[in-house]
Amino acid sequence: MAVSNLDAKEYKRRLLERAAGLKRFAEWETEHPVEMSPAQALAAIGALYDLIPLQARKRDFDSKLKGIIAMRTALAVLKGSR
Repeated sequence: MAVSNLDAKEYKRRLLERAAGLKRFAEWETEHPVEMSPAQALAAIGALYDLIPLQARKRDFDSKLKGIIAMRTALAVLKGSR
């Protein structure tokens, strides 16, 4: 259901539910800090880049997708393919 179709009470309920979930995650995250070396982080980024199909990486981009372009450019630099 689109947000525009919700009445105010249901919208507020969903908003409070989402806020509670985010609070639970923030609490969990403080108890489980990420312990990753820079090398591990770069390897993870490389693995994410490899998930993008080669054909998609070479495709011309729509100018409306500037954020995606910036991300792919950064990943390509980190991966060493640019």
